[in-house]
Amino acid sequence: MSESMDTSNTSARNDQYINTYYDYANKLDSNPSFPDDDKLYSEIIDLSNKTKQTKRVAPQFISKYFKRFPTYQEKAIDCLIDLFESSDEDVVRINALKVIPTICRDNNDHIGRLVDILCQILSQVLSTDSKIETEHTKNSVVELYKLNSLTTVNSFLSFLEAKENGDDQELQTFTVFLNFIKENLIPLIKAEYSKSSQETQTFFRGRIINLIAKSVTAIETDIFFDLLDCFPQYKLEDAIASIDQVVPTLESQSLEISKKKIINFTKSLIYKSKKPHSEINCKIFELYSKKVFSVIGDLDETSKTELLSVFAQACPHLPHDIGLQFLEPIFILFKSTVPSKTTTPVGDVDLPLTIIEALLFSLSYLGSLSISSLAKLCGYRVITGQPSDMNTDPAKFEELLSRFRFLDEKCRETSNKAKKAMPSLNQLKDKTQLKFVKKTQVATDNILAIIQNLSKNPPTNLKIEQLTISSTIFKKKQFQQQLYNNNQQNQQFKFNPNQQKNFQIKHHQQQQQQQQQQNQQKPKSTRYSPYVTPGRRGHDQKSKEKQEQSGGLEVHYTSEHRTGKPSSFRGRGSKNY
Repeated sequence: MSESMDTSNTSARNDQYINTYYDYANKLDSNPSFPDDDKLYSEIIDLSNKTKQTKRVAPQFISKYFKRFPTYQEKAIDCLIDLFESSDEDVVRINALKVIPTICRDNNDHIGRLVDILCQILSQVLSTDSKIETEHTKNSVVELYKLNSLTTVNSFLSFLEAKENGDDQELQTFTVFLNFIKENLIPLIKAEYSKSSQETQTFFRGRIINLIAKSVTAIETDIFFDLLDCFPQYKLEDAIASIDQVVPTLESQSLEISKKKIINFTKSLIYKSKKPHSEINCKIFELYSKKVFSVIGDLDETSKTELLSVFAQACPHLPHDIGLQFLEPIFILFKSTVPSKTTTPVGDVDLPLTIIEALLFSLSYLGSLSISSLAKLCGYRVITGQPSDMNTDPAKFEELLSRFRFLDEKCRETSNKAKKAMPSLNQLKDKTQLKFVKKTQVATDNILAIIQNLSKNPPTNLKIEQLTISSTIFKKKQFQQQLYNNNQQNQQFKFNPNQQKNFQIKHHQQQQQQQQQQNQQKPKSTRYSPYVTPGRRGHDQKSKEKQEQSGGLEVHYTSEHRTGKPSSFRGRGSKNY
């Protein structure tokens, strides 16, 4: 009996509170402004936590009059946050989530705070089974981004920066949150910010680079680099400054964690080096010296190939002092990679041609910084001090030459196989294999050209500028820039249909006017003109030109008179006149 009375009392209170809500709403709707109307809105906020029923309907009343009472907006947002945190019902939390985009449309100043709150909620609900709540949270974040993208990006970056590494469960939840950013936000950011101002992009790039440096898992690193690619407009000096700040963090990490960061940071520096030999004075090359080359032999072939290929393309941009530090380690690594022909049969070894190509490119570029240092490593020795007057150290030079012979024979054998395989691959249309064979062909040609230069006395890097490494990153960068400029010029001359029609009419009128002027300038010619013999044709024109040059007609006066002597003319026919 007592339980039924309690239930009836609870139901009566619910009805009373709900009726109060609607009474307040009717008063606010009936008059847009009246004394103490803000107190009614304050009462609506206070009633939200009374019962389960009021919690369910409170968000719609709070959002409906949110714009009307600016002084109570902070209190209204705090009320919604309490509904998120205190309620155990999905319906209450979902109703509160639904109104967030509405109140942010009324006042954009609250977007930053609410994005941070939504990120916290999302990182919590992702680990639960509430799919509906998760979807509503995601949709709210996307809606806030569309309302104010700059504030939204700034807020979720702040949330990521404040995130600390936790246990495996938290790490897994954080990874799911990053996947949401990758799938839902990165496409929107890339579409909007790829052409934004350089100052905006530099601001975000510096923060993202710091996040990359602190990332632990490969998934985090990949997603942060995808986010970094959304801001491609930056200056080389700004990139160097940002990377220099995170080098100590990368140095404290293992190479397994930091190698991908080193590779991608180096690529970003190469991409912005506009001139072929512009120097990149960045501390990241200290990591190659301290971390990479000291353990390069222990890495797997894929990691070794990526690191050495990127380093080879960075070599032309290394400052003199930094570049010379790598000359001897590169040479030693080359000797350990390529065996000698005197000790190893050619057919028994499968050489990593891409790695060897990268080493030879690096050796040529770094050797050009100091020809004497390169010559000493190769086994040459100076006799008189003149660069052209050199001799070889027999044992040292013969050892290098033996490796070159081995490499030469192996490359020619591989090149012949690649040439024979291309026709059949073209017929099969196997693009993957065909691309690999072409890349192998380029690598073998480059290796043969470089070892020919290094075998000269002294060694040179002639024509190395004309070669393109097979694993190049930005092969078509210059062409694409030129193509973009041409397209931009062509776009200036494009018309819409009406403009094109007007242009054609105007052009036709101009042609008619020019033709009429030409016809007026032409002298009228008679219908009948005297016959001129072939020998005399053009004579009048020549006479006219001669007259114009001399200033008029030239007249000759003579004092001789006609005499009775016969003419000296001896023409055809009879002479009897």
